[in-house]
Amino acid sequence: MSSELLKLQPLPGRAAVVCNPDTPRVKQVVSALAKLGAASPKLISYEDLLDGSIDLSRVIEAGAVVRLEAPGKHFQTELKLIALGESGSEVEGSYRVSKQKLAELATQPEAGEIIAPRQWYHGWRHLLDRISVQLANAPLHVLMNYPTDVALMFDKPTCHQALELLQLPQPRCFGIVRSYEELRELIRRECCKRLFLKIANGSSASGIVAYQTDGRIRHLATTSVELSEAGLHAGPSGGTRLYNSRRIRVYDDERTIARLVDALGGHWLHVEEWLPKANIHGKNFDLRVVVINRKVSHSAARLSRSPMTNLHLLNERMDGSEIRKIIPERTWTEIVRSCERAMSEQFPRTLYAGFDVLVDRTMRKHAIAEVNAFGDHLNGILHEGRSTHEVEYLDAFETDRDNRSERPAEIMP
Repeated sequence: MSSELLKLQPLPGRAAVVCNPDTPRVKQVVSALAKLGAASPKLISYEDLLDGSIDLSRVIEAGAVVRLEAPGKHFQTELKLIALGESGSEVEGSYRVSKQKLAELATQPEAGEIIAPRQWYHGWRHLLDRISVQLANAPLHVLMNYPTDVALMFDKPTCHQALELLQLPQPRCFGIVRSYEELRELIRRECCKRLFLKIANGSSASGIVAYQTDGRIRHLATTSVELSEAGLHAGPSGGTRLYNSRRIRVYDDERTIARLVDALGGHWLHVEEWLPKANIHGKNFDLRVVVINRKVSHSAARLSRSPMTNLHLLNERMDGSEIRKIIPERTWTEIVRSCERAMSEQFPRTLYAGFDVLVDRTMRKHAIAEVNAFGDHLNGILHEGRSTHEVEYLDAFETDRDNRSERPAEIMP
């Protein structure tokens, strides 16, 4: 059914969104559904799922189109996910925050603090497993993003390995480090002196460090992480506490860098080769490429004078149509092929994802840096006159009407 016909015929009001309701992302989803003629969706909060006060098998209606949204931007939900992941962190030996400390944090939150992202991920996995079980027992419905795919996209090391098996272009990966000592040994072993360090399960540039050294005397770490001492609780490296900031900091003292890496290492650091980015207007740039129903749709370039291009760091954004005038056509064709292949072969049951794509300085090569389960948030970027959310729902509702379970928006159970 064409988009024109869908505009004339109101869509069935059967959407359900699992989310933190009072966030800009959810407001955009509601707005997109309204533009398509659908009723406001049923909003199901992560807090209620975590508390056990809601069971999806009882609240999802037959024929519903179910969407999982990002679980961020809600402090109490974050703390509950961290609490849920305590046993997982204890078993593997990563930094762990007890429920008692979490209760103290709940009374005195500090904006931007990196608390326990690895433990949070264990909790997120537990919740995604719970969601899978409940959806399997719900009436027949259309699922837009599959929980196991979401979990994989949130795990940088494992996701990197999965795409490596498909022989897709990525930065060279050196595994996990947990301390500055391990990082120094890695540099000596691999003879690679320009590295990106990423919290294994972080998002939105949380805990990212661009590190370069001559291996002996010169050390330079560029990061959005602020170091602080003492406070309500000790972090994974004694009294050092970590905070995300919009201000980019450059540390050139090895002792400070060691303290930073030791503190971040307790949360597990995924280490990649630092590939020089292409440059435009005197700024580095990379791409956010959104794939919907196995086809590249929306895209944007993110421009920055620092190694971090994330838009929340007040970096500049350029519409993908503009950047495509600069990137050679062959390079763009290869980028499209890589992203679409990743979705169709690794995530065939999930309708959409956002890819962070690096372009080298010659603009002849590219590499997939990350896959973002909720990377479709490109406000104001349109494809054929539609926002990302509009295109996603048009496809999902079409899946429902045609009852074609082979489409990525999987019909469950």
